[in-house]
Order: sequence, then C-alpha cells, then structure tokens
Amino acid sequence: MNYPPKHHLEYNTENMIRVLKRFPLASVVSTDGDELYYTHIPLLFKRINGAMHLVGHIDNNNPQLVSLQLGCKVKIVFHGPQSYISPTVYSTKQLPTWNYMHVHINGVVRSHLEKDTLVQSLVEITAFMEKDKGFKLESSNLSMHGALPFITGFDIEITKMIGRFKFSQDKSETDMKLAAEALIVSQQQSVREFVNDIIENHQQEN
Repeated sequence: MNYPPKHHLEYNTENMIRVLKRFPLASVVSTDGDELYYTHIPLLFKRINGAMHLVGHIDNNNPQLVSLQLGCKVKIVFHGPQSYISPTVYSTKQLPTWNYMHVHINGVVRSHLEKDTLVQSLVEITAFMEKDKGFKLESSNLSMHGALPFITGFDIEITKMIGRFKFSQDKSETDMKLAAEALIVSQQQSVREFVNDIIENHQQEN
C-alpha cells in the first residue's frame, strides 16, 4: 500500500524544520500500558551534537507525565496551515479537497531537565516566541522560579521525521498556485471574528 502518495510527502528536512519553528505548538502522543495520552505542548527545536531534539515541559499534574519516562517512545504532530479547498478556486474542473502541512515525528525521551537546564529552556523558548515583541524572560525571574517545582522539563530526540504536505501537487502548476492562495486567504479571513465569538460564547463548568 502506497499511502500517503509520494507527491504528498515532503523530503526536504529544512522545510519540515521551518514548520516546527513556525507552528511550535505540537500534539504529543504517548502510551503507558493500555493508556493513551495526548497533550498540546509548545516545543523548541534544537540541534544537539548533530542530532535533532525537541525540548519542552509539562505540568506535573498532567497524567501524561507517567508516560514520558526516560527511553519512552512518543509520536508528535506539528500542525501547519490547513484549509478546505473549494473547486471554485481552480482553473480546471476538480473535486473538493483539504490541503495542509503537517510534520509527523517519532522520538525518544532522552532526559528530564535539571533545574538549571529547565530554566535555560524556558528562557530560550520565550526568546524564540517573543522575537521582536519586546518581553525578555530573565533567568532570575522569581515567578518562573516559583513555578519550577510544578513542572517537568524533557528532551526528546527525533528519530524519524515525515512531512505530509498536501497542496494540490497532483494538479497543474496554475491550480497549485490558486490552491495555495486559497489556503493563505482562508488563514487570514474572519479569524478575529471567529475567535471573539468563541470567547464570548465560552462557558466554563462551575
């Protein structure tokens, strides 16, 4: 069985890394016996001694922590841009489809971070996310140090990386460009209205 089709696979490692960096909130899946765990965690991509790693942290109250012991295998999915593509965007007759960029990763938990390393990782991921926003997390930040007893940092070594990039590669060059433009527009339009509406109608259980 040839799935997904080769033209929907990305073989350029640097392209996949760009997705990891641009969309760092990943879905981390792990198991402990018959239990399956799944959490959304922002992960920082790093190269360590020539190998590719992902560094993050998890709340100690999260039950998934028991499945992130040293040597445990994990599956991770980074979700890039995605959108429904209507046949109306193409220059030729096509069926509806869904385009997306995802990166699927197999990894192994290599270490739990000691306090100093955890602090450094928090400083690094904050600096990465802030870029030109202006906030700098100092390693001496008292609020951060107050949170350290309640989180566990971890380092996952990437053992396999698969890019699933579906952007109408089986269509003509013109239709590929039209589909790409439709994906871009769909990511931009109505996001403000959608998010605000969800927040307004959000209900929490008391």
